[in-house]
Amino acid sequence: MNKKIILEALDVNNWLKICDLSVSDEQKAFFPIPNVYWIGISRYEEGTELFAIKADAEYIGLIGGGYDEDGVTGYINPIMIDHRYQKNGYAKSALRLMIDYLCNSLGVNKININHRKESVFSRKIYESLGFFVYNETENEYQLKLDLTQIIFYRQLQYNELERIREIDASQYIGRAWRNLDGIHQLVEINYQDTDFPHGYDNHLAILQETVKAGGSALGAFFNGKLIGFCSVNPKVFGKKYRYVLLDQIFISLEYRAKGIGKQLFLLSVTEAKKNGADKFYICSASSEETIAFYKALGCVEAKEINQELYESDTRDIQLEYAFTNWNY
Repeated sequence: MNKKIILEALDVNNWLKICDLSVSDEQKAFFPIPNVYWIGISRYEEGTELFAIKADAEYIGLIGGGYDEDGVTGYINPIMIDHRYQKNGYAKSALRLMIDYLCNSLGVNKININHRKESVFSRKIYESLGFFVYNETENEYQLKLDLTQIIFYRQLQYNELERIREIDASQYIGRAWRNLDGIHQLVEINYQDTDFPHGYDNHLAILQETVKAGGSALGAFFNGKLIGFCSVNPKVFGKKYRYVLLDQIFISLEYRAKGIGKQLFLLSVTEAKKNGADKFYICSASSEETIAFYKALGCVEAKEINQELYESDTRDIQLEYAFTNWNY
């Protein structure tokens, strides 16, 4: 899946296109309600917001949600992908965006969703996002996503980027890689970084520029708190390869070594591939732990050095990560 998935508010310009979409004949047995029904009922049912799902310029589905009956919990209903576009990861991407909308616009931290028991594939998608079954009826499972109990990953909006202040970016660096006589060697430095390496304000400014330029900023949240983020610049560069810069990746001190950085990194690969890139270019800090993290992911020394990036801090280690074998 390399197409960019977006949600577009349903309006006079797109509702007819959504009415033309449908699940397969076999799926109609457990998804019998046509899109025109949902569009009609949303005109008279307060609180339900409907969105057209687009893959690049194509309309491929419908999704909706709002506050549940308690006025506190969110819900998602409906969610459908036209039969021609299924099994491409589009439903999962649309659900992530809908969860983002419910969190950011409505401020919910719990979300309900129902699905027919026959739809085993749907169950797998929901559970992969953190939903769990809390009740069932004769025909349906009722699932809940509790964002206070799991680590949840989503795009950061521009107006919440200042939340990186919630992250404890401090790090003790015992040893770091240095270029000595043309050879990278580990040397003792015994240095304590008490905050972001170049200061909170500088890192925030870089992050804001990345998002304004159309880049990606993925955040990891636990119990409503931002505990990590990873940002990717959208500009593609390189003569032999199509690189994009992995701008920043930080995990709060108490949440390190739990796989959060790896998950943010790999989710960011999906975002970077949408820009037509083949590889990450990484100006990595030279600490022993940081280089070990990237090497464990499969990063190697960059085959094509970007001179401008190298000269911005010659102590950084220039790495790359090929997207060839990663598909999310």
